Amino acid sequence: MPLRLDILVIHLATCPQGGFHRRPVKTMKKFVYLFIGGKPPADPAESKKVMAAWEAWFGMLGKNLVDMGSILGDRKTLGAPAATKVTGYTVVQAADLKAALALAKNCPLRPGES
Repeated sequence: MPLRLDILVIHLATCPQGGFHRRPVKTMKKFVYLFIGGKPPADPAESKKVMAAWEAWFGMLGKNLVDMGSILGDRKTLGAPAATKVTGYTVVQAADLKAALALAKNCPLRPGES
């Protein structure tokens, strides 16, 4: 049975330089895509095709790409019995959550694929 890959899109809110203030906080329109599940291909030729697909997607994101991110390795959750199942991330900027979701639709690994 293939592993399922899901994409969680989260808005990253930031505060002004210097920490929290009583004045309204401006939020930057950045979103993190958290990839859950999936695994890298074992075959080198398939791995090359997968990397080409990711590079093409990053190219399509253009100026919306903030951080290509990375595959996440071994980890341990502090203060909790279970480790997270997040396997990678990418950071983008978009006008709003709807626009960030639209950018995610072209991701090489879509929900249900491995």
